[in-house]
Parts: sequence; C-alpha cells; structure tokens
Amino acid sequence: MTLYFVFFGIAILVFAALISVMKKIQFHQRIFELSPGTHQAKKNIPTMGGLGLLVCVILATFWTGTGNLQLIWLTTLIGLFALIGLIDDGMSIGKARNKGLSVLQKLALQIGAAAGMVVAYSLWIEPLSIMTGLFYGLIIVGGTNATNLTDGLDGLLAGLSIISALGFLLLFQHNPLFSQWITLLILALLAYWVFNGHPARVFMGDTGSLLLGAAFTGLAILYGNVWVLLPLGAVYIVETLSVILQVASFKWRKKRIFLMAPLHHHFELLGLKETQVVNLFWGVGLVMSWIGLALR
Repeated sequence: MTLYFVFFGIAILVFAALISVMKKIQFHQRIFELSPGTHQAKKNIPTMGGLGLLVCVILATFWTGTGNLQLIWLTTLIGLFALIGLIDDGMSIGKARNKGLSVLQKLALQIGAAAGMVVAYSLWIEPLSIMTGLFYGLIIVGGTNATNLTDGLDGLLAGLSIISALGFLLLFQHNPLFSQWITLLILALLAYWVFNGHPARVFMGDTGSLLLGAAFTGLAILYGNVWVLLPLGAVYIVETLSVILQVASFKWRKKRIFLMAPLHHHFELLGLKETQVVNLFWGVGLVMSWIGLALR
C-alpha cells in the first residue's frame, strides 16, 4: 500500500513539474479552427501531458518487474506509440497550428510500429499465425486512433481510461504482476486527471492519447482475448464510428449526419455543457464496461 501512495505522490510531482516547464517554453495546445467556440479559450493551456504518463508507465514497469518479457513488450509498445504522438505534437507546436503529421504519415508510423511489435510478440512471447498477427496489428492501429479521437474535452479521455483500466484490473486480478502494474497506471491517470479535470490545466496531446490506446490494446492481446475491448472501449469505438460515418456521408451524400464529429462535439453543439457531455460519456463507458464484464 505504501508503494501506491509513494507512486501517486511522485506522479503528482511529475505532472506539476511538466506543466511548469511547458508553460515556460510555451508549449501550448493548438486548437482546431473549426472546434466549438468554447474551445478557442483553451489555446494557451500547456500540452504534452502524455510525457508525464510515459514517465509514470516506465517507472511502473521498473517497480513491477523489468524481468518479465510480457511487461517489457507492453511498455515498448506504449513507448513507440507515445513517440509517434510526441513527433506529431512537436510538429503541431512548431507549425503553430493544430496539424502535425499528415494522416498518411501518422498511419504509416503506426502500421510500422504495430507490425514490429506483433513480430516481436510472435518471436518472444507466443507464436502467431499470419492472420492472427495481421488482426492484432489492425487492433493496435485502430485502438490507438480511437483513443486519439476521443481526446477532446477536459477530463474525457482521462476518466474513460480510468474506467477501462479498472476493467483490465478485474480481468488480471489473478495475475499479481499485471494487477500491480495496472493499479499504478490507474494512479498515474488519477494524478493526470487532477490537472486535466475541468477546467483543464494541461492536455495530454497525441503523446498521451496514442500511449493509452497502445496500453489497452496491448493489455487485451496479453490477456488473450482482444474482444474485451468492445465493452471496455465502447465509447472509443462509437467516437471513431461517428467520424467514419460523418466523413463517408459528406463524401457520398454531401450531407453531415452529426453537427460535428467526433461525437462529443455533436453533443456540445446541441447545447450541453462540456462537463455534462463528459459525465454522460463516463456514464456510458462505466455501464458498458460493467455489462461486458458481467456477461463474461
């Protein structure tokens, strides 16, 4: 128990220090020009809070078990996708606009990272067939993009990630090593939420959102059943589908289905307050996770 209190305290200090540094070097969030008007006031909030999550993940791995190949594989997967997010965030800040890597550039890096980690999994952890390997690669790329799209409101992804991580904690409850690691991840997310809850004082950026997608898809693969992502990541999936449907509808019908995608912006434009949308999505995420775990 002492370990958890110490880790949470360290995590708080990591995020506090990171925010201070980001403010000094003016690494601020770049707001998409078409975002709802209430978001334009957030343009001077520090970003790259995902770096703090990465530090906490690495620290959690050192404290939990650096000799475990599965945990090393998971941490490496997380680190690679955090790096992709870091490049994207850095380019966005350098260009002084909400656009870093192009869609194709980001996708190419994600596919490359996923392919490399699937091969590593097959060589060092468990042999995979070609079809299973391709499927796992698709899950990793899709999952990381899903959490990336969900990150858009104060505390939204942080809260949903805590819910997802709690679900995985129940799934791994009979595995002491991963139970401890997931608990430390939850504490890191709670520490981040202290600063990211409304009104946010820091954003995680792509560094954090891609990191979390990699964490959850990696845990699902290690659990041996990626279908657990359906209930534990239900909101991420719906958010992604809203974007796909919006783009497809506008391309083929020249009409939009939603006022704005991802879906959380649609609810904002309907007149709900940001905190109301966040609470609604948290509630849906909690219910879906509970139903999914109860039906197992």
